[in-house]
Amino acid sequence: MINMQKPIQHYIVLLVLLLAGTLFDAEGKKLPMSGDSVQWLPNTFNEKYLVFTDRNLYAVGERIYFKAFNISHPEIKKINWSRVFYMELIYPDGTAVKQAKYSLSPSGIDGYLEIPENLISGVYYIKAYTKWMRNFSALGYAYVTLKIVNPFKDDVLPSPADGSSTNTFRLDTQVEPDFISGEIICNTDKKSYHSREEVVVTFSLPDEGYGLENCMISVVERGAIQTDTYGIINTGNDDGGESRLTFLPDLRGMSLSGKIISRADNKPLEYTHVHLSILGEGAGYSKYQTGKNGEFVFNVQPGFEERNMFIIAEADNNRDMEIRIDKEFSTDRIQLIGQDFKLSPQEETAAQDIIFSMQVNRHFKDTKVKDTLKIISDSTKFSVFGPPTNTVIISNYIKLPTLGEVFYEIVPGVFLEKKKGKSRLMVYENHQKTSIYEPLVLMDNIPVLDHEKILAVSPDKIDRIETYNKIYIKGNSIFGGIVSIFSKKGDLAGIDLPENSFFFDYPALYPQQPLNIPEYIKNDADKNIPDYRNSLYWKTDISLNHSEQKKERFFTSDNTGEYIVIIRGISRDGKIVEGKCLFTVK
Repeated sequence: MINMQKPIQHYIVLLVLLLAGTLFDAEGKKLPMSGDSVQWLPNTFNEKYLVFTDRNLYAVGERIYFKAFNISHPEIKKINWSRVFYMELIYPDGTAVKQAKYSLSPSGIDGYLEIPENLISGVYYIKAYTKWMRNFSALGYAYVTLKIVNPFKDDVLPSPADGSSTNTFRLDTQVEPDFISGEIICNTDKKSYHSREEVVVTFSLPDEGYGLENCMISVVERGAIQTDTYGIINTGNDDGGESRLTFLPDLRGMSLSGKIISRADNKPLEYTHVHLSILGEGAGYSKYQTGKNGEFVFNVQPGFEERNMFIIAEADNNRDMEIRIDKEFSTDRIQLIGQDFKLSPQEETAAQDIIFSMQVNRHFKDTKVKDTLKIISDSTKFSVFGPPTNTVIISNYIKLPTLGEVFYEIVPGVFLEKKKGKSRLMVYENHQKTSIYEPLVLMDNIPVLDHEKILAVSPDKIDRIETYNKIYIKGNSIFGGIVSIFSKKGDLAGIDLPENSFFFDYPALYPQQPLNIPEYIKNDADKNIPDYRNSLYWKTDISLNHSEQKKERFFTSDNTGEYIVIIRGISRDGKIVEGKCLFTVK
């Protein structure tokens, strides 16, 4: 038998070496983008994820709790080059109604996505992927079918399309037999419980010598979950061919990519310097030189706050250029074919309970919980490069007419020089120029390429000037020192920005809060607060060994009815292992 593992490993090593260079380059060096080095990618290099949700039936305003398992090729999974997971709630025609990003671990990711309040009832879908997966067909993304009800609107999503489009495919409701491997034994300590009574569930594996890591357990009303769907896609249209390297993986967290083009002929501009400033708390700066296809990539430190950014491209020889930033989320147009929005009798019962619980929970929602987002836009508070060599507080000195005079008279180690008929700032250390390279000059953490604009500013608008009188190296960029100026109002002191620059907001990771699962004890102070959880229990980090029994404990709510316990995991060979058991609440 031919050993295919070794050639795959060799190809992956080659690709990783290329990507390793790109990630180092994300601080300033040229990347091997699609038009430079890597022209194709075999589908073996693609990543693969399987997503499960806590249920498949929701009301508007609820949270969709999910678990994504990494079922990629073992060698791809071992490399762990994707650190960000992208998830969208979409209409059947592929249009997104909610988008979110999450920090990704080697084994996968768990979290939640909130359903918008304004959706009408209908069949929706979860679409999930990494940026690396965008190099391949969208048919390889992870998908989950959901039914969402809105009791406040009579409208219903129209019936799905006929599937005649070439990029249309159907979510498979049946799973190939060899995709399921074994069964987890699941038992409850009783078959019937009262409201707010403790339930003990015991799990074990058949004695077959294998173990499972990071299993997920969901306990919901029986009609709220489809136990025969696994998000498997019957693509039919995927030819399994090769794809081009257009998107680099998020190896260091979030990334920002794009292209610089000429407005005159719409062609990419190579060897163009692009500057990116991150404003507010956690301020940062990076510089990049585009490759042959005019492409650039910046790494962005991941966080749960939306970042305000500024980008500018240097226009050499008066070139009229345009900055195009890549979309954060997939732009592939797909058409999903699903069922009409019809509820079975069991689903109708569950939907009535879900709607009632949603309304009760909304009324008793804890108003003390504050928004986790804290957007700070005052860039004057934050320095980018650490402690400066010198800091000059303008108000400590006599009033001078221009900043040019301030630099000449007050700021140590900064001098004015003429270059091509224009005044430029240069940084000195011990009366010697720090290097042959020009300094980086910033106003409110934003690079200013034309120094004469700064020199003409009134000192009355300036709070302080910080200087770094040493060579500063970031990636492949070298600066002969740094001059960082901060205005009093954080308004760039009125300096006009060039046309080839703009501000924009960069989406952050989706903020997450822990799931509140109550535990009832005698004389509970909260016994009079209604408990109408639509998901009784949800846990995503259960490990199972074939030689042990695992117990999970939770309490029932005020809801009555028949409930299902379902636990799912992925075996070492990438197959689903699951177990189910039922109980009632009277």
